[in-house]
Amino acid sequence: MNAGLDPEPVSALLARAPGPLARRLDSVRVIASGLGVAVWWVGGGVRDLLRGAPTVDIDLVVEGLASAERLAGALADGLGGRLRRHERFLTSTLELADGAAFDVAAARSETYDAPGALPRVNPAGLDQDLLRRDFSINAIALRISPPPPELRDPSNGRLDLAAGILRVLHEVSFRDDPTRILRGLRFERRFGFHFDAATEAQAREVLAAGVLAAVSGERLRSDLARLFERPEELWPAFTRGAGLGLWRGIDSGLEGALPDTGRVADVTAAAATLAWTTPVPGAPSAWRLALLLLVESLPRSRRRS
Repeated sequence: MNAGLDPEPVSALLARAPGPLARRLDSVRVIASGLGVAVWWVGGGVRDLLRGAPTVDIDLVVEGLASAERLAGALADGLGGRLRRHERFLTSTLELADGAAFDVAAARSETYDAPGALPRVNPAGLDQDLLRRDFSINAIALRISPPPPELRDPSNGRLDLAAGILRVLHEVSFRDDPTRILRGLRFERRFGFHFDAATEAQAREVLAAGVLAAVSGERLRSDLARLFERPEELWPAFTRGAGLGLWRGIDSGLEGALPDTGRVADVTAAAATLAWTTPVPGAPSAWRLALLLLVESLPRSRRRS
């Protein structure tokens, strides 16, 4: 189902974008218009704009690989910066001199050769691209060019935004990419949302099956680092992960492992006192504190160097 809005409300939505973001989107519109390319703003930036939350994310999708590459090249020429192409994923990243960056991708579908593997991608239509994503709230697109602006929402993600629900888009979503579970837990804390019943059940099933063990250590570390972004969030993340079966899903030796609440409180208080939430030379990041606390909760015979 494509639940659309009339052009006037969508235009009003775009008008809410903060100044620097609005100027970049306008530059995209002008350059895309000159090429005759239809371009859609997708993902977290559109989600946050709909929520009325600050956003800086600009992820663009274009139907057709050649058109996407033309737009990426024209944006690099028009805005300056460094363009990096990721041919395997049909995506380009433009890094601007002021530190801002955005992605330009060809609309694509994904197939997974094995649970937890990186996907194989192929060019596809916009709706297929949206329906391959992690959660319905991230599967909304806003057309920047040509006018008038239009919202594309094939999975009714706006209804889930209004209800505070995190919902996967198909029954093997977490099996295809189990790191989506970690992302979902982060969204729960960040937005105050919750998994719907089917999404919760799918997460528990995938974790119990040990699928997360197939994910590379680098990808797992990256998502855990984001889950434990701030010391004050250690305990909520620990308890939610334990209740879902996350730690057991990472390593069977973590079955039932949960740091002592007093230890977590002490570390959290010390981290706040030492201002570890901001970059301080030599200060451990929150996720490293979380890992140490988790390992400390294991029987000594199960601890690893």
